[in-house]
Amino acid sequence: MESKDPAYVYESIAHARGMAKLVVHNTVREATTFKLEQGNIKPVHYELDDGSKDTDEDTRLDFDWPGSKARGVHEDRPIELPLTNGVQDRMSAQVVVMQMLAAGQQPDKIVFIDRDELKEYQYSRLREERLKTALGELDTVVYQSTRANSDRVSRLWYAPARGFIPVRGEQQRKGKIETVFEIQKLQ
Repeated sequence: MESKDPAYVYESIAHARGMAKLVVHNTVREATTFKLEQGNIKPVHYELDDGSKDTDEDTRLDFDWPGSKARGVHEDRPIELPLTNGVQDRMSAQVVVMQMLAAGQQPDKIVFIDRDELKEYQYSRLREERLKTALGELDTVVYQSTRANSDRVSRLWYAPARGFIPVRGEQQRKGKIETVFEIQKLQ
């Protein structure tokens, strides 16, 4: 997370490894720019860039809080969604969870814009787990997020000693792990 006065940027850059390199050739970048207002995270801008020259898999959003709208482009189509207090983007939602955990609170429900829709996710604590990472061996707390009427489950391993940053993530669909990420470095 870097400060971009008076806003902050939280960014994830993903490189395919192992067999995934045969299918995924690009570096995926996902980032949120947000402000802190009275201790609350308010996204200002969100980007998902799949790393290719084409933009048909990319998403860009600008949050117009005074106008109560999020506007942008998803898969080359314009989108406009209503904004209410607390709505996040996919990356700022992670920051909200980190902020809550650092304050000793348990995340419950978070509404965020996922690609071109507002979706409500339910968070639940699963367990504590010691995990070997590129940053060393870390104690983590594992949270799961789910959505009503969806067969997708996301799990994130948060490291309390590192400010509750996610150091591992998994996405499952129909009980099968589809995607795994593991932290390689922290800047």
